[in-house]
Amino acid sequence: MDETSEAAQALGERTARALYASDRASQRLGIRITAIAPGEVQVAMRVNEDMLNGHRTCHGGLLFALADSAFAFASNSHGDTQWRRAALLIISHLRAAAMNCWPLPKSYGAAAAPVLSKWC
Repeated sequence: MDETSEAAQALGERTARALYASDRASQRLGIRITAIAPGEVQVAMRVNEDMLNGHRTCHGGLLFALADSAFAFASNSHGDTQWRRAALLIISHLRAAAMNCWPLPKSYGAAAAPVLSKWC
C-alpha cells in the first residue's frame, strides 16, 4: 500500500469510528463495523429474539437500519463528515434473516446502495 492509500485508509477508519461513536441507534441495535476502506464499509448485526417479526424472522425495518448504517459509514469515510443522504435505497429481501443470524451488508458509499455480501 502506498503512502496515499495508507493515509486514505487511516482517514476512513478514523472517520467511520468517530461517526459510530456518536451513533446511538447503531450501537443500540448491536451493529458493528467489521471492515473499512475508503468509500467502503462492512457492518454486522446479530439478530436477537426481540428483533423478530410475526414470522419469526428479522423485521425488515431493522435490516433497512443495518443497510442505512452501512451507507452512512461508507459515504462519510473520506473524512467529509457533512450529512449525506441517499436519493433512493432499495432492499430486496431474497432470504429471511433468522434469529442468531449475522447479516453482513457492504456499502460502497454515495455511488451505490448497500449490497448484501453474506446472508446468514
